[in-house]
Amino acid sequence: MHEHEVPTHVQAEDRVLLWFTFPQLIALAAVAALAYGIYHYAPIGSGAVRLLLGIGFAATGIAMIAGKIGGRPLPAVVADLLRFGVGGRRFAGPVSQLVRPEPPQPPVTNQQSATRPRTRGERMPRVPRGWFRKREQKRPSKRELDEAKQSIRRESNGHRLRWPVLFGALGLTVALSVGPCTTRGLVAQEPNVRPQLPEEIEFEPEPLVEGRRLYVERLTVTSSEATVVLKAATDLDINIQVFGGSDGQKLIVNRSIELDRGDRTTQRLQLTGDAPSFTFAWRDDYHDAGAVTLEGDQLPYPLPRVGGELCHIQLTKLEWSPSKVKGSVQSDCAASIDEIVDLRTVSGHLNLSQRVVLTADVQSVTGTIQVSVGSRNVSVPLVVDGITPFVIDVRPDETTLDVALSAKLQADLHVPLPPLIQLTHHPARTEQQSYTVSSVDPDTGKSVSELVTFDVVIPSYIGAQVIQRSPLTKQREERLAFETSIAADAAYQRLDAPGPTAGSTQTVVEGDELSELFALLGWELN
Repeated sequence: MHEHEVPTHVQAEDRVLLWFTFPQLIALAAVAALAYGIYHYAPIGSGAVRLLLGIGFAATGIAMIAGKIGGRPLPAVVADLLRFGVGGRRFAGPVSQLVRPEPPQPPVTNQQSATRPRTRGERMPRVPRGWFRKREQKRPSKRELDEAKQSIRRESNGHRLRWPVLFGALGLTVALSVGPCTTRGLVAQEPNVRPQLPEEIEFEPEPLVEGRRLYVERLTVTSSEATVVLKAATDLDINIQVFGGSDGQKLIVNRSIELDRGDRTTQRLQLTGDAPSFTFAWRDDYHDAGAVTLEGDQLPYPLPRVGGELCHIQLTKLEWSPSKVKGSVQSDCAASIDEIVDLRTVSGHLNLSQRVVLTADVQSVTGTIQVSVGSRNVSVPLVVDGITPFVIDVRPDETTLDVALSAKLQADLHVPLPPLIQLTHHPARTEQQSYTVSSVDPDTGKSVSELVTFDVVIPSYIGAQVIQRSPLTKQREERLAFETSIAADAAYQRLDAPGPTAGSTQTVVEGDELSELFALLGWELN
């Protein structure tokens, strides 16, 4: 009797036809049917175009079904490439996620530190390695590490001695309780006894220190850059990032600086794109971190500009400080404008008037600019074809200030007028005219003169006369207004951090020593 063993452990599909499996043959049949449908029924162009479309669809389908790259199916490779090319590879969340989601808790004032609630014998979650980092950068001595190892080893040996005794007592209790109950036909209840695990090492992080760390003391925005003055309330490591570009997500500037308590730094940052933003991320000596962001309504960019018929006005500079808002407005006034005039063109026998557009010369422009920030406002005279500065006092609040500007303009216009046509009607009349007529007698050769009188009839007619006119004097008034906003910050306050509280000194353990301690406790170090 012959025996044949079927190799069921081989992870390979059966080849039905050539090197194609049964699912591949079904997929090829479906691709062929769709390609034939495209060639035969697609309402696109001529037969040659449909044939090319069908062949292309069939080739693409065969490649997706049977094609492989490095032993992997082609669709899986294409999906990985799309995921790599389209998927996000950088943090795209808002800057607000960098700030603490809730206010810090006040520091513990008494000697007792808050402890975590213990579970009933259950294992605590794995402690991240970062919790073992020492807050005071000081390496412990070799003697301290050896004493810690010996203490943990003694505690672990004590627990190991208790385990056999505990399991022996537990087994004896189960045997004594199950025996009598089974003889009576009852089901014994499982004892609710859990083994006692060694206590976990708890690491209490230091409480957060309340108070502001970084203040914006001055913000100045011009047409192409912004100047930011920062002041530190404590020692800080600051990372400055400037974003811009067409979508406001392009990183333009990325640099880091250090500031001591009470020091200032002046940063000139470039403004690009439609929605630039600044981020000042800080980290202090208390292991707290946060960020200050300037964006949107906090940055008056681009600076507003408004155009009228008399003048174009643009805000060229806007500066905020804790007690004042300063700025400058540039005006560009026109030398001539178009003026609509109701003009009389013909007068006298016939009167004609029409509305025409004439070029008027702007002789002088006067006006005032009114600036309002909240409930405060100030009015300054306009400097024609120059820069008009303004200063307004504000209340130092932590908010975004809305700035509104309005200009009231008045100009004297001289409009040159074309000549006036004066028409005069002359009625019909008869005039008697006399002329002396001389002739020569051909017979005698004498000249004979005779006065001839006759009547001339003149019909009626209209006579025209051109009359020059002086220029027309008019006045033109115009109002222009625009709004913007700028960030404001609270007044600077020095950070008075509390001193260190009494407590146990933590020891930094790294490398092989950390692995050995974890092995004694039965933990795994990833």
